[in-house]
Amino acid sequence: MTDLELMAEVVTWHTFRVRGSPTQLDRLVAEIDLALPAGWSHEPNKEGELRSKFGSTGYCYRYTSPDNCWGVSLWLSRPKPDQIRGGQFVPLGSPPDPWNSTTSRAIDFYRSAILPAAGRAGLSVGRVHPVEEMLDSATLRKLNEFCDQALQHPDRLTEEDSRRWNEFLSAAYRSRHVADIAALTDWFIARGLPAGRARELAADYDRGISLLESYDPEPSIACR
Repeated sequence: MTDLELMAEVVTWHTFRVRGSPTQLDRLVAEIDLALPAGWSHEPNKEGELRSKFGSTGYCYRYTSPDNCWGVSLWLSRPKPDQIRGGQFVPLGSPPDPWNSTTSRAIDFYRSAILPAAGRAGLSVGRVHPVEEMLDSATLRKLNEFCDQALQHPDRLTEEDSRRWNEFLSAAYRSRHVADIAALTDWFIARGLPAGRARELAADYDRGISLLESYDPEPSIACR
């Protein structure tokens, strides 16, 4: 693979998400463990260390090369009980071409372990939209509340729509978790709003944030 192709694969790894009930996701992990690709093993002891130190929930897998000289430590993150996402992966030992070798092993695990296991568990593998990464949870909730309301009449904005929109703008600015305009446009379209309305809202968002900055250059919550 070229470096550009590897970067695209890294994005795939870090943005995939499997959603389901806790029971369904427990089954997903069990299905992964039942059919691990050659060279891979589940490392539950490492998971215990992570939980004891940080209170985090996740699943650790290890790849060991055929010559036993290098490997990869890979994590599946479980940030919420109803979702599993791609976590960090790091080289172990001295792999040849560490960037290529490590990334290739992670993507191989995604394709040969996670995707088939999700199918057997009756789950689909989706993607985390960039907007969901840019905004904090409270701000994203306000954006979803606005969109849920606006979708009831996508050709116009009501007084209630405007109130929810202004609450979202204020939350985005105060938290300093602001969104990219192009990504926000794409998010609105993905939620079902017409493309023209999506572009108008994204432009209104840009103007609104700029206006807030001109009147209140130092919001109460610092930029992350």
